[in-house]
Amino acid sequence: MKYILDADEMKKVDAYSISTIGIPSVVLMERAALCVTEQIINRTDKDKSVICVCGSGNNGADGLAVARQLYLKGYDVTVFSKAGRHSTEEYKIQLNIITKCAFDCFDNLLSKIRCCFCTSSNMDTCTNEREMIMLSVVLALIC
Repeated sequence: MKYILDADEMKKVDAYSISTIGIPSVVLMERAALCVTEQIINRTDKDKSVICVCGSGNNGADGLAVARQLYLKGYDVTVFSKAGRHSTEEYKIQLNIITKCAFDCFDNLLSKIRCCFCTSSNMDTCTNEREMIMLSVVLALIC
């Protein structure tokens, strides 16, 4: 893979696009999500279930946008997300949009991941949120 921009450079491009040019961040988010959605569609059959695990920041908002776009393309989509006091405005906008769609979006990330993905017979051993999220991402990739 060849990197065109690193993370810091991309942040500068985003900031310039938003502040100087005046493109709303949600528009940039939709454009990015369309590209990710296209790649997933090109590599995944519609008969596969898609699980999106999204945080409450702008990356999570990107994930919500991708989930919605896949759902609208006919994919079976489930979203696990966790809104909180640190949720970004973009996340709140994307969450508001997907709650109006008719697919599963669980906002209690920790308990739902524990319920759905913890492979341990003893739930007490599955209390590390980071481990559960990583496990859910791996399972999402192989579903």
